[in-house]
Amino acid sequence: MSSCPFIFGARSSGAGGSVSLAVSDISPNAGDTVTLTATPSGFTPTSYQFLLFNGSVTLLSQQSGNTYNWTVNVPAGNYSIYVLATDGATDVFDSQDVTVNALYLLGLYPTDCITDFAPFRLLGSFTGRIMEVRRLVGSTTTAVEIGFDGDYVTLDSPVLSVTVGSSSATTLGSFVNASGYPNQDSLSGAQSAFVVRGYRQLNGALAWEQTVAANQPRLVDSGTLDVLGAFGCLRFLGNQWQDYGLISGLNKPANYSILSVASFDSTGAMGLYGSRPAGSGQTPFSYGHIWKQPSGSSTITTLYGDGINQRIATTLTNPIVVTSMQLFEDYKSSGVLDSDLYVDGSGPIPFSGTGSALNVFGTATRMLFGRFGDSSGNILTGRQLMFVVYEGNKSADRLGMKNAINSILGTSW
Repeated sequence: MSSCPFIFGARSSGAGGSVSLAVSDISPNAGDTVTLTATPSGFTPTSYQFLLFNGSVTLLSQQSGNTYNWTVNVPAGNYSIYVLATDGATDVFDSQDVTVNALYLLGLYPTDCITDFAPFRLLGSFTGRIMEVRRLVGSTTTAVEIGFDGDYVTLDSPVLSVTVGSSSATTLGSFVNASGYPNQDSLSGAQSAFVVRGYRQLNGALAWEQTVAANQPRLVDSGTLDVLGAFGCLRFLGNQWQDYGLISGLNKPANYSILSVASFDSTGAMGLYGSRPAGSGQTPFSYGHIWKQPSGSSTITTLYGDGINQRIATTLTNPIVVTSMQLFEDYKSSGVLDSDLYVDGSGPIPFSGTGSALNVFGTATRMLFGRFGDSSGNILTGRQLMFVVYEGNKSADRLGMKNAINSILGTSW
């Protein structure tokens, strides 16, 4: 049982009464509901405080009842739960340690995943390469493949192999000569790193690539990891995108779900994801949606192609919030012309238009993230943490999917 690491202004158990805390599950998964029960002895409390501690204190509830149902919405890790009971004269506490287990998205929903990429863990058993990154020093290009540092890509991510040139770096931090890391390649100054390829966690296969250096998203800026919130991310600066290749054997699935965690910068025209035909001379249309924000406007216009033209389908003013981490969930059902979009756990925002934006002609399509088709005007200026495509409408699994993402990112969508 933990000793109290913070000052309650309370006497410990046994000073005129006591309380014991029972926790229904001391090893819950993120998203579970855990019952906390405080049982007093020798006095009758009028108030109970249930608190969570892992270096700082979070008040879960202050109430008159002695039972509290705690919905676990914190990242994986070790915590202590405290109860402070008082009758106005006697203040006593008790505690229990709990270990919150991470949920991993592809562990919960693996079977119909078409493609996946994230610089954080999507599958608990994954141990391979997550991306190939390159640096340019003078005219010398060097590229390495890196893995996870625990559940995330960080400057401590290990270098697993050298794919271009020569490097003795053992971590991403050393590869870019970041402050505090050994300069194992004898570089002059801190370097930037750009992502050439990303690999799937479900099966280790290639997820996407961008072979044109100028169009590669950035991971490290002069020795500093690009982040979205507290997590390493891919930075899109207006002319970078990922090519996910042909989706589902040349045809877009009739039922699909797309989940992405990303953010927009505050100005400019920005596309989140889209597609283009595999061959030249075909009319572009989208697989999924893109969002475009006119410069200086607080509204987001949603565009998609219907096989003939790119058309504005709807205008959103809420709950889009630029510059912050957002969860985008996009679902499409067979035979339905339009799909539903959810942003940050919102209710469905249906799209309306004159044509089927999502399954026109079954034309071979390449999935892109970062810009819409071949249109350089609809490009993302922002950051990306996740992009996962499922063959099948997973709207019934929205809660579980969000809990899995929350488990790793510490969010509460």
